[in-house]
Amino acid sequence: MNARVTYSANPSAPISVDSETGEIRTKASALEGLPNGPLVIDVFASDSGSPQRTASTPVTILVNCTTPPPPPAARSGPLCPPPSNVHIRENSQPNTILTQVTQDPQGQPLRYFLNGIGADRFQITPSGHVIVVGLIDRETSQNPFTLSIHMQNAEGQTCSTMMTVTILDENDQSPSFVGEDSFVVDCGLSNVRVGVVSARDGDDGENADLDYSILGASTDFGIDRKSGEIRTLRPLDGQVPVRELTVTVSDNGTPRRTSQAVVRVTVRPNCSPSISHQMAPNSPLPLKQLRQCQAQYTLRVRGDTAIGTELTTINQGFGGSGFSIVGGNEAGSFRLDPQTGQLTLTKPLLPGTTELAVTDQFAVQPCISRVLITVVDENNNTPTFEHPSYLFTTPCGSKGVIGRVSAVDPDQGLNGVLTLSITGTSAFTIDSRSGEVHTTFPLPAIPSAYQFTVTATDGGQPRRSASSVVTINVRPCLSMPDQISSPTTTMGTYAYSAPRCPEALVMEVEENRAGIVLGSVMGRDANPGGVLRYMLLPTADSRHFQVDTVANAGRLTVVTPLDRESEGTIIVDVRVLNNYGQFCETPVRINVLDVNDNPPVFPQNQYQFRIDCTGQPPFTIGTVEALDADLGVNGVVIYSAPTDQPFTVNPSTGSIVLPNYLAAVSSGRQILTTQIAASNPTPPRHNALVTIQVLLAPSCFIAPPQQPPPSARYQMGSLLAAPPAG
Repeated sequence: MNARVTYSANPSAPISVDSETGEIRTKASALEGLPNGPLVIDVFASDSGSPQRTASTPVTILVNCTTPPPPPAARSGPLCPPPSNVHIRENSQPNTILTQVTQDPQGQPLRYFLNGIGADRFQITPSGHVIVVGLIDRETSQNPFTLSIHMQNAEGQTCSTMMTVTILDENDQSPSFVGEDSFVVDCGLSNVRVGVVSARDGDDGENADLDYSILGASTDFGIDRKSGEIRTLRPLDGQVPVRELTVTVSDNGTPRRTSQAVVRVTVRPNCSPSISHQMAPNSPLPLKQLRQCQAQYTLRVRGDTAIGTELTTINQGFGGSGFSIVGGNEAGSFRLDPQTGQLTLTKPLLPGTTELAVTDQFAVQPCISRVLITVVDENNNTPTFEHPSYLFTTPCGSKGVIGRVSAVDPDQGLNGVLTLSITGTSAFTIDSRSGEVHTTFPLPAIPSAYQFTVTATDGGQPRRSASSVVTINVRPCLSMPDQISSPTTTMGTYAYSAPRCPEALVMEVEENRAGIVLGSVMGRDANPGGVLRYMLLPTADSRHFQVDTVANAGRLTVVTPLDRESEGTIIVDVRVLNNYGQFCETPVRINVLDVNDNPPVFPQNQYQFRIDCTGQPPFTIGTVEALDADLGVNGVVIYSAPTDQPFTVNPSTGSIVLPNYLAAVSSGRQILTTQIAASNPTPPRHNALVTIQVLLAPSCFIAPPQQPPPSARYQMGSLLAAPPAG
């Protein structure tokens, strides 16, 4: 057996070797396309012993193929993906990517066509990205959109697919009251139904889940938070025949939206004008423990008061168990001890005044006290300007409002009231409230720029302030005063005319480009033999450009790179002069076009997520988001994750999903750490990476199925199966 020899060759070789005889044959069409000449291939011989021993020898084959190569295969058409469903939130920013359709298999450019009702709301880019071209309101537009996408290559071959776009709800609708707002109730009755107020919300899901409450602490009425049912809290007398309640309805979306309505309750006068409460003769409560009712408690509490702080005590010094909150505590921010009357804070306070209704069943008279709790704001925020610096441009001779600066302070009351002031110049003043910047006199052409500081100061104690630098560029006057009224100049017996300029020009240039010719101003001279000269009027922006003084009809060139993110539009003035000192001027507007020169940026260096795999897969882990300062497709961000990870990331939204349960590992490790990439779809591609850590609950893992014992299975090929019956 050890002497038996088996022959073989590399499977990728263009020959085959008979394993028994060693006969060498060429494979069908394997030599076509190979260059003529010697071809060396290794042939192997192996024995059948153990261990197996192998030898090899090079075999030289002289290739002499005269058959012409076959014609190129017919070009296949574009490959369209199957019909798909995508989702996008309403009011998403223009240029948000929905998806990318399949590109050409040979990598050649394709033409894309988008059709269907509502197709004008979307656009497909040359790279196959389907994007939104405007804001879409779910409540007023059709939903979903059904789009057909057609693709065509250079040979005219086409394919088509369908896409369904579903608009997801955002909380952009406020609830509105519908139905009755006036009810009638009999006096003298407690805990009876008054009526039901109702509201509706055009949003969906939790954005349309509504909660009702009564503004302030009503001592007479309460309202069911979900149903809107209003009931009496105590017997009503007929002395006030009409009661007005302000009912607030709030949704549970983010941001939360609210509406209010005034509800009128008419009390039928069918009982005595006053209702007295007397203790029964056999009451177990001793008379000395009856308490006098205090009608109102007024508290002022700091906004940073710690949870668990005792705020006050109702009717301090009396024992009993008759205290309870009957209104105004819908959020559960306070707790009233029924034994001691101690009022304690249980949740962080919100700005404003909260009114509670507190009852005391052991008072001499029926007692419902008002507790007014006002949150006193701390001046712990510094004013913030809308922009760190401001730049305004105005022509010389300007007088009046030049521009406006703005600052905000999130504190309340005087702590959030800002006063604006100017330092460093006497040429300008500022309105201390509106922030409007005014000139104190008509601005001359020189100096050509002013710079000063604006300070915003709040009214709190201690006072807090912030500053911003304001720069004002003054553009030169358009013409000399004597030439405004005299467009011609007389020399001897001949009248010379001023040159004529275009009224205005618009030119474009991509950012980061220098040495680019934008165009020519091309003034006209009506004087015989005249020569026109061109010059740029000096401004802060004119340093980026150069104009040919005589030749090329005032050709304008970019000499330093421009940055669109810093200044997207620049206006310069070109002056055209003739031989006699007369001139005209043309404003040139240069639009700086965006290029893909900014990488995506993640707002944080690391994301941490925790996932509990309850319900059915897939399981949403979380969302990452990167921002790109570029415009249009250049500002589009596409997300991706390593292929060796068990989760996927939505390329458009950055939503990370665990598609299924994970197999349990012996190490019990439940933390996954990896990186998510954000990139641009247009060249040159820019990338950014962020690290994510995912803490997986034990419910995300399943144990592998247990194998049956060896006696209960048999081997067939590479599969394990239970033995057949019998």
